[in-house]
Amino acid sequence: MCRTEVHSDCRHEKERKRPREETEAMQKTFSPEPGQKEPQLSFAVSPSGVQATVLRADKCHDCNLCGKSFARRSTLEAHMYTHTGEKPFQCPDCNKRFGRYSSLSTHRAIHRGERPHQCPDCGKSFTQRSKLVAHMYTHTGEKPFQCPDCNKRFSRPSSLSTHRAIHRGERLHQCPDCGKSFTQRCTLVAHMYSHTGEKPFQCPDCNKRFGRYSSLSSHRAIHRGERPHQCPDCGKGFTQRCTLVDHMYSHTGEKSFNCPDCCKSFGRPSSLSRHRAIHRMEQPHRCSHCGRTFTRRSSLTSHLRVHTGEKPYCCADCGRCFSQRSAFREHQRVVHSGVTPFSCTHCGSAFADSKYLRRHMRIHTGEKPYSCPDCGRCFRQSSEIPAHRRTHTGERPYPCPQCGRQFRTKSAMTSHQ
Repeated sequence: MCRTEVHSDCRHEKERKRPREETEAMQKTFSPEPGQKEPQLSFAVSPSGVQATVLRADKCHDCNLCGKSFARRSTLEAHMYTHTGEKPFQCPDCNKRFGRYSSLSTHRAIHRGERPHQCPDCGKSFTQRSKLVAHMYTHTGEKPFQCPDCNKRFSRPSSLSTHRAIHRGERLHQCPDCGKSFTQRCTLVAHMYSHTGEKPFQCPDCNKRFGRYSSLSSHRAIHRGERPHQCPDCGKGFTQRCTLVDHMYSHTGEKSFNCPDCCKSFGRPSSLSRHRAIHRMEQPHRCSHCGRTFTRRSSLTSHLRVHTGEKPYCCADCGRCFSQRSAFREHQRVVHSGVTPFSCTHCGSAFADSKYLRRHMRIHTGEKPYSCPDCGRCFRQSSEIPAHRRTHTGERPYPCPQCGRQFRTKSAMTSHQ
């Protein structure tokens, strides 16, 4: 396109007729503030011959906290709320507050029931088209946003921005309780719930509460019966693609996530994250009954059922109840599904889960990878070690509810009853 200044009698005539107020307003709009760079105006002729004015806005508004630059002062002011935590825009329907007016507008559409953007693959609806576009990548697996520093790819530009802050060493938001730092304030706020135990997000269908809004969203998909991400090997469905990707490692046996501290490998990034917390000695959640500590509050909640005997997860097929959701789901898959896709190459035994196959294989190989740190005795399964170590410590955490006699293992207590 050829750049040139366009002069025409028509344009001069219009400028002569333009009211003084409009001219002054335009001058005010395009005038730089004190200490600000002069915006550059350029003129170009479009194919239709109509003159177009382009404001080449330099990013002259800098954040004095993180150095990020913006083309408009209003955008900088909105950005500053991410540092101060101020949320001046309040929803009149539910009193929830937001740092941006655009976020409030999007939120209010939820109250009005407006979700005009629907996914053609799974039918899920969204208030914004941008969220639909980001959601579509979960079906295609496409990750078009690449990090120029490490070439890691992402399906959302926001995920890439958050990731790049790690390369820049930006961790501006620190938890006052454990010292852990985060690149985003919203992530810190969500993390703080792990210390307080607060769960402000409640499911309207079953009243279950969550510490993160994203966890509530994933949970609500279960009520809607949405499991659009299906495993091609065993047919198991998932509400989120990331959970499916994690699950796929159970079939391949791949363990591509390595701990930089001890070189131990894991099949899931979430497993690596939990493991690394052990190296950092992060175990802020303590059991009031036995003093055992945990890296996550959810692990403490599951552990407490050992003392209370609570078993909230009951099988509708056989009536058997479980203290943990994972054990309940495993029971349904192993006992009632009849699907056994994992076969032993030595004896042909088939299993519903890859971990049972790995455990079985140790019978043939003789492998005992888990050793007691007190006496060095080795075991095939890690679950055998806690019960064995009680022979050294003398701990008996399972009391009989009838007579009070205490036992080292739950099975011994059950047999006694």
